[in-house]
Amino acid sequence: MPTLATYRIPADDRLARYERALGLLPADRRARIHGFRQPADALRSLLGELLVRSLIGERLGPDVARAPFARGPHGKPRVAGHADVHFNLSHSGDWAVCAVDSQPIGVDVERIVPLTPADLGAALSPAERAYLDGLAAAARPVALFRLWTLKESHTKALGLGLALEPRELTIACWETPPRIMPPPAETWVLDTPPLDADHALAVCRRAPVTPLEIVSVPTLPTVASGLLRD
Repeated sequence: MPTLATYRIPADDRLARYERALGLLPADRRARIHGFRQPADALRSLLGELLVRSLIGERLGPDVARAPFARGPHGKPRVAGHADVHFNLSHSGDWAVCAVDSQPIGVDVERIVPLTPADLGAALSPAERAYLDGLAAAARPVALFRLWTLKESHTKALGLGLALEPRELTIACWETPPRIMPPPAETWVLDTPPLDADHALAVCRRAPVTPLEIVSVPTLPTVASGLLRD
């Protein structure tokens, strides 16, 4: 069953609380986390890593959860030796989220800030820009980040990274359910699970889909259980 795990980062959380978990991560992941200039960015990155490794540990055991991830041709992380396990993670603002499935999956979360369509003009298709420009100014930030998370989740599910030009892809988020244009050869399903009023969240999965299990992770012991278990 595909699983989406969400973790709301407490306002008083600090990276120092997670030194044991950080020490169990592969060296490349520790270096990446320590490379962030802002402690809040390092904390979000670590918690996203713990979330996905916890889910992988539940499925495949703690040894696999602790192992370095392999990389796809465009850099997307994957579990070496387990072609039937796909995962993706994202973190922004107050949240770290991750998704795991038996087929390609992408997830994106973004904190909603007062951006305008002009700020993302180079990444929007003409149809997307026209849709956003047609909205009342007060409605644009929420619609923009809903669109952007849908677009990012699909790009991440494809695993193409920067090889995909964003403006060549249109997400018809004004339709219900949202639709990818032009229609790809494979069928993808886009979901926008509710999170809170300050963040947008989207998940992209390949059809046929089974119900998405959404797990709200309340505390660190739950987050890190798959990684820290001996």
